[in-house]
Amino acid sequence: MTTFETARDVPEAESEAAAPWHVSVVVVARNEERRIAACMAALAGQSYSRQAMEVILVDDGSTDRTVELARAALPGLRVLPNPTRSISANRNLGWRQARHPYVAYIDADCVAPSDWLANLVSAMRRTGAEAVGGGNRPPSGVSTFYDALGICLDSYVGSAGSVQGRVYSEPREVVHLPGLNVLFDKRVLAAVGGYDERFRLIGEDADLSMRLNDIGARMAYTPEATVAHWQRGDLAAWARNMVTYGKGRIWLARRHPSHARPAHLLPLLLPLLLPLYVPAMLLVAIAAAARAGRLRLAVHVFAIYLATHLPYACGEWVGLFLVGERPAAQRRRRLGLIVLRNAGNKGDEAIFLCLCRRLAARPEAAALDVYAAGLGPSGFSLLALSASETVRERLAQRLFAADERSRQLTGNRRRLIGDALVLLYMLVRFDAVIIGGGQWLHDLNFRNHLAVCGIFALARLCGTGRGVFAIGTGPLHRRSSRLLTRLALGGDALLVVRDENSAALLRHCGLPAPRVAADPALELPTGSTEAVPMASPTIGVTPCAWFQFENIYRRDPTVLERSVAAWRALLSRIAEAGFAVALVPTMNPEDFEYAERVAADQPAGAAVHLVDTRALTPAAVQAVVAQCVAYVGMRLHPLIFCLNAGVPFVALNYADKVAQFCRALDLEDRCIDIEEDDWEIAAADKLLELPANRSSASAVLAERHAVQAAKLEPAYAEFFRWLDARAG
Repeated sequence: MTTFETARDVPEAESEAAAPWHVSVVVVARNEERRIAACMAALAGQSYSRQAMEVILVDDGSTDRTVELARAALPGLRVLPNPTRSISANRNLGWRQARHPYVAYIDADCVAPSDWLANLVSAMRRTGAEAVGGGNRPPSGVSTFYDALGICLDSYVGSAGSVQGRVYSEPREVVHLPGLNVLFDKRVLAAVGGYDERFRLIGEDADLSMRLNDIGARMAYTPEATVAHWQRGDLAAWARNMVTYGKGRIWLARRHPSHARPAHLLPLLLPLLLPLYVPAMLLVAIAAAARAGRLRLAVHVFAIYLATHLPYACGEWVGLFLVGERPAAQRRRRLGLIVLRNAGNKGDEAIFLCLCRRLAARPEAAALDVYAAGLGPSGFSLLALSASETVRERLAQRLFAADERSRQLTGNRRRLIGDALVLLYMLVRFDAVIIGGGQWLHDLNFRNHLAVCGIFALARLCGTGRGVFAIGTGPLHRRSSRLLTRLALGGDALLVVRDENSAALLRHCGLPAPRVAADPALELPTGSTEAVPMASPTIGVTPCAWFQFENIYRRDPTVLERSVAAWRALLSRIAEAGFAVALVPTMNPEDFEYAERVAADQPAGAAVHLVDTRALTPAAVQAVVAQCVAYVGMRLHPLIFCLNAGVPFVALNYADKVAQFCRALDLEDRCIDIEEDDWEIAAADKLLELPANRSSASAVLAERHAVQAAKLEPAYAEFFRWLDARAG
């Protein structure tokens, strides 16, 4: 798994006594001469070691005395001129130019207490989070407006519970950290590519938080690092800022549909609810002021509530009709890659990553937003994909992580309405949606088949491009299933399959002749640095509980018992020949549990190692396979990993796709039908012949890999032509 190991991995007592972390503090400013001196003086007065701290001012083309006053308040300040009028571009310049491995941000209109940085670092050491932020509150006793604003933001109605406005008294994990007071491990910023510069002036920190959430990065809040924030100083300036925030909320919802919540869009209804809203806010303001012991400020609090919610609603309405911060901005194209969420399928994960790599490598990639459309029992998610391969791997691990309910496509009922809205948004607003790889179109579970066809049918009704790329199909036993498939895809769909039988089945459904390609996982890179150490010599084994393809949804206990006994007999033959065994499950959770069962009660002296593939990337699983001298398996993708790595294999055919794979490689003699009597004996005989001829077998596999991989080139060319046509 991709991780970000740092000094915080050491025990807390040891880390607290260690040398201080080296931190770069970044301040972005434009024409901030009123506030910059106080901000810099506070940084100069930090209790943190001066040798372990640098301060960078990114000046966004100030025309006043901002830089002069900043240098006077903090000698040794680094100044980076960057007149872009973009807060995200300036934040990116700051962390990329930072000399230290940790980067803290504080806004120019904030004043930090002397222990601010020390408390942020301490919280990061303590929690192990990759980002830690503190609170911010308006200065107290300066003006009636700031006093009333503090009361407003300290209520849920004024802050929606976000640490953007509310100061909590206890540490907590959070889903969002505002950019005005935050500390990052620079490696996580580098991994996600920093701030998205499409969010020039607003929403850049929320967008970053959403992308960090998507990859499972931990974010923590600590109240000990709260700063004084000299926000907009009067009601009119505050209201104008709320209009801007409202626009940003809509733009964020467009970019990250799965992070949008109905509550975020409630302000759009305010114009219709004014007769109820205004008296309700008056009562809330009186209660909030009384709770703070400042009842005389109730009218001011009421005014701030109105100046928060109503302009925010106006901003959301404006945001609905603007593409981005520049009204003339061109709408970007969008593609959804539908994947089976939480299936734990390393093969599907490999296909997904290879397809994403191809899309990211295109010259036109900058104009295309690609999303992972995860469909499964835990709901429907639409996650924006990064240009960073590291981030895509980390996101894919979360997206494909095993869930025992993954054979159902019924969704989580508690989120059914929200998920349905996100799905509908994709079908209406995206240029195209495709399924890449896998075995989606079969009617072994007719309800699932109906759901898949229903999604494509809705896309067709919405005029959205739809297609399948390098998938396997079938079986489609029912005539109605074939009719549904034809109606859902239609004649203008992208039709690319990975084998001749799938092509024949789609033609039988009445669809145009599809292109026959190969499996995209043939392009999974070799040479992963995540390899698991293996004994030598080792034979790899991927057992599977299905035994018949039709047994995916129906488990026959008698068949299972018989299959476990056969696998154990095969492992005994391998052990008797002097080889260690690596059990490599690739479909979790069922394969892992089944492999545990097979591995139990092995004879004395048998070296059987069960590889926990649940925490590995597909490339790391392939690296495990590459260390084996030979391989035997039922699953298709471990065999593809063998082909990629040049490892000779024996294939056990439980589904026609395995036999077709061997046929395409002209290795039918290596394929054994799992329904044959004493298949384990035949498999052991063939398998134990392979290690002695590993070199020559690897050379043959390399040639045949090249032939199969070449089939992907025209298939991708057709895919990209089809995708480009959707933009027209």
